[in-house]
Formats: sequence, structure tokens, C-alpha cells
Amino acid sequence: MIPQKPYCFVCYNEPKAAATAKEKLTGHLLREGKDPSQNIHLYLFFVASAPSHVSPSSELPPGLLLFEEFITGEMEQKLLKRISFEEHDVEAKGSSLKHREVKHFGYEFKYGINNVDPSEPLAEGIPKECNEFLQRAVETRIVAHFPDQLTVNKYLPGQGIPPHVDTPSAFEDGIMSLSCGSQVIMDFRHPDGRHLSVLLPPRSLLVMTGESRYIWSHGITPRKSDIIPSPAGGGLTLAVRGTRTSFTFRKLSATAGVIPTDEKESFMPKTDKEASALESQHVHSVYEEIADHFSDTRHKPWPQIADFLRAQQPGSVLVDIGCGNGKYLSVNPHLCKIGSDRSEKLAGICKHRGFQVFVADVLAIPVRSGSVDVGLCIAVIHHLSTKVRRKQAIEELVRILRPGGHVLIYVWAQEQEKDNKKSKYLKSCREYKQEQKQDAEKHQEQDQTSARKSSESELESKNMPKQNQISDECDNSVEFGKGNVHRDNLKTTELEHNFNGLCARDIDDSSANPGTLHQTGELSFDDSSNSNLSQYRTDSKKLQVHVNRTEFKEQDMLVPWQLKKASGVEMKTGNVELKECQTFHRYYHVFKQGELDSLCAEVTGCVVNRSYYDQGNWCVELEKC
Repeated sequence: MIPQKPYCFVCYNEPKAAATAKEKLTGHLLREGKDPSQNIHLYLFFVASAPSHVSPSSELPPGLLLFEEFITGEMEQKLLKRISFEEHDVEAKGSSLKHREVKHFGYEFKYGINNVDPSEPLAEGIPKECNEFLQRAVETRIVAHFPDQLTVNKYLPGQGIPPHVDTPSAFEDGIMSLSCGSQVIMDFRHPDGRHLSVLLPPRSLLVMTGESRYIWSHGITPRKSDIIPSPAGGGLTLAVRGTRTSFTFRKLSATAGVIPTDEKESFMPKTDKEASALESQHVHSVYEEIADHFSDTRHKPWPQIADFLRAQQPGSVLVDIGCGNGKYLSVNPHLCKIGSDRSEKLAGICKHRGFQVFVADVLAIPVRSGSVDVGLCIAVIHHLSTKVRRKQAIEELVRILRPGGHVLIYVWAQEQEKDNKKSKYLKSCREYKQEQKQDAEKHQEQDQTSARKSSESELESKNMPKQNQISDECDNSVEFGKGNVHRDNLKTTELEHNFNGLCARDIDDSSANPGTLHQTGELSFDDSSNSNLSQYRTDSKKLQVHVNRTEFKEQDMLVPWQLKKASGVEMKTGNVELKECQTFHRYYHVFKQGELDSLCAEVTGCVVNRSYYDQGNWCVELEKC
């Protein structure tokens, strides 16, 4: 069976045999249930070939090198005999992880910090049995450095390792992985959604350099068999996994184990002053930096929000609080509308597009009480770091409404899977783009009709990508390990595609990772322009950096956004040209089910007319009494 899929592929030597199988097996009762509705039947369908993702890819990620039969069978047995995982073996630093056993030579890789400590070398260095083929790798320029750290992993059938990127700051470019004992399929994923499966035969040497080292994540899906090319050729076969032992050789870098002394950690605020400082650093200043890039990823209005706006009476006064680039200000041409955003640069983008807009904070909206018919507040309140401030924002939204007026509020949900359906945030970029394309085709006629009705829509179409030009709205922010590299010093491959965000204004994921991308650490950045955060009390809860495209483990966290620098010093790493990137961390409070409704219930003078879930967001429509 294909992992996590309810189907498999069966290969026959000739079409006649396949046709006979289809005729005799289609409709066959595989398992009888307690009642007929629970019966399980088998159905067969003809396909010309199995899809590419089922079998190993012929293509390799850029910078990835694979050398089959790099060592002899005799050397393989010598290495396996040399490395013992018995309890009495204390020569090297060993441990048993959740999904595998591991030993370290030269230096211990500390999984708690995803780094090494160069000041603590192990008594046992890399075994001398490895010297011959390691020297050969250096002399033939497969790698540029003779390694000084070795991690040996023992995988039993059914075990694997989550997708990750080896901590960039800890090791030099050129990481070697020698496979012994059994074949395995290693999955490589790019932040833009590309997925390549690479077959690693026994005794093969895999070398990750350049883009495959720093950008693509690599991991092993836990299963007991792999689909591989048939030894006879011309088809695929199933190979049962045996016990595999991998030898990963790395060279410590000059920044291994280094943590900047001026680095500031962020903690949950305990006072309003601390909350203001946190939001200033991790919300307001971030959006000023990423405004243009952020705007480039926000094109198409979300259907339910657009329906809400189109349902309003002609001539109604609409105020969009947190309007971003103004994509909702052109939905209904029959409204008198004005936008507001805390970011001066985003407000400037709206002004350039011909919208009326002002700069203001949701906690103090400079609008006369009772003067607004319709309010919109999309993906704003989840950036406020205390319950008191979130309630204050809702009170402000209600204050400016006239009696009988309505406001629609969206916040990011902690529950990104509902009714067994994943949100777009958890889906891969390819899945999302396919849904976007189908959605665009469905609504294209309606969008074109709306565009003809208003000059605002015509202006929008001139300044923003057309609706049938699907935006790749999936974050590509890559967390580059707990090396704690400053944003100004990070060197990484220039990405060809930037996928940032999914929420109505602001669902994020960066880097993400198609699938479940588990980076081996986090990249933090130091903003010395705001010293208030350094005065947080140490008894406060530390804010963790979220791993994009995964379920939220905490309600309060920092979500990365990666911004390519338009210019910068370029460097060469192998055959890959690298450029500087900046990673910003934005504060979010994700709401649990019912939390937004409860918060609104505490606000006097309003009632919840409608409450619903929309693509990873909790949403309410409030009416002022």
C-alpha cells in the first residue's frame, strides 16, 4: 500500500494479464462488515504507469551527489562489526532516541540545542577504519574538508527520521552519509513544494552540498518496505527493509556552538508595557520590513468574506481595520469604504492603489462612535499578546458601529484540522495551488463581472495580479537551526519562489515545508532598536518559534517569515550561488475553539450573529445592540 493512501499499484508483465485481473477481481469482497454498508470491496483501474512520486526519482536535488558501491562488502561488514550498540559498549557517546539508536564520535551532537560544543570533544574520535574511504573522498574533491564528527544511526525496519535541515551554523558545507546493511528511500523536500525520493542502496555514499544541504529538507518515512526499480528492469518491485546503519560524517564550522552574547529571548508579557514592547518588535516593526513582500502574496479575497461584503446595503459605510494591501476594499463598489492599518508602508500601498486609508492601531481607532455601518477586522486580533488587549480591540470595533451595525472578525485557529479535513495551511504548496486554480476557475466569471462594475476594481486589476494568475500563497520561511545566527549574517540559497501566507490576510507557514517539515532548530534575530524586551522577567514563559506547516503546539508563539534581500554580498558554496536572507519572527496568539465567542460575550453592547470556521480561522459576525 502507498503510505497514508487507500490504494496500491500492481504491475503485470503484459496487458492481457492485467485485463484478466481487472475482470476477475473488480468488485471482489475483501472483508465483510457487520452490515452491508461496512463491506470492503476491491476495485481495479488501468493506469499507464505509476506516478513519479511512488518510485525513486531519477532527478536529484541540486548539489546532491550519490556514489553507489562507494565501499566494498568487506569494508561494510568491518564497519558494522566495529560499531556496537550493546549496553556495555561505552567507547563512544550513545543514546536511544524515540525512533532509532544513535552513537557519536569526535563530538556529541546535542539534540536539545541542535548543536555541538567544540570545547567538549569525545574521548573516541572517528574510527580509524573510516580513514581510507574518507581520505579518498577528500582527494577526489567529493568534499572539501576531512570530517571530525561522526553520528551513527541504527534504524530497524519501520523506523525513520522526520524531515530536517542539518544545523547550518554547526557544520561546513558537504555532509556525507554512508548507508550500510539495507537500502532505504530518503525523501527530499523543497519549500516550494517539490518532492524527490532518492534510493540509497547499501554501501552507497550520499553527499549533500549547496542547495541540497541548506534549502532542501531530508528525512526517512517510517515504513517496513520501499518501492524500488525491479532488478530485472522495466518495472517496480517491493523491497523489505532490513536493519540499516547510517554513518554521517561532518566537519565542525567556525561558528559551531556559538551563541551571540547580545541575543535577546522573547517571553510572554505580564504587563501592558511588556505587551506593547513585544508587539512593537514582533508585529509592528516586522510588517514595516516585509510590507512589499507581504503585499505581493495577497491577491484574491476569501469567498466568505467577499460574500459578507457583497451582502451589505448600497451606501453603507465600511471601515476595514487592518486592511493590509486593501484587497477587500474593492470587493463591493457600492459601499462607502475606508481602510486602516498599523503599518505605514501597507497604508502607503493602499493609497497608491487609490483607496482612502489612514494609519491607526486597533486599540485606539480614530473614528467617531456609532458612525460605521460595517466593520472588517481580518487577521489582526491574533497579533495582540494579552487577553485584555484582545478584548479592548473588540470593544473598539463595537464602539465605532452604529446600532444594528455589523463587524466580521477573523483570527487564526489552533485547530488546523477540522472534520478530518486539513486546512490549506497544513497542506503542501502543490495541493494548495491546485485548489487555488480550481477556485479561480469557479469564481473567474463572478470576479470579471464585479471588475466591470466599479472603477475601484479596474484600478485593483491594474495594480495587482489578475485573479486567474494563481498566487503561490504558502510560506517558504526556512528555520535554519539553533545555531542562533544573526539575520544579517545568514547566507542561504536565493529561492526562486516565495510562498508567504494563507490567512484571509495572514495565514503563515514559512518554509515551510510541504508535508511536515521538522527543522533541527530555529533562527532567532536580534533587534537592538528595542531594549524593552530584554527586561522581561525570567519567570515568564519563553515564546517558542513555530515550525511552519505543522500543528500548533502552543497558543502563543513566534512564526517565521523569510525575506530575500534584494541585494547583498554573494558567496560561492560548491556550485550554488548564495545570497543573504532575513528571517523575521511575528507574534501570534492562535485561538482555541469557542475562545473567540467567549471573548466577544464579555464585550457589552453586542451579540454574536454568526460563528464559524473557515480554512484554519475562527470567525464571528457581531451585531451592535
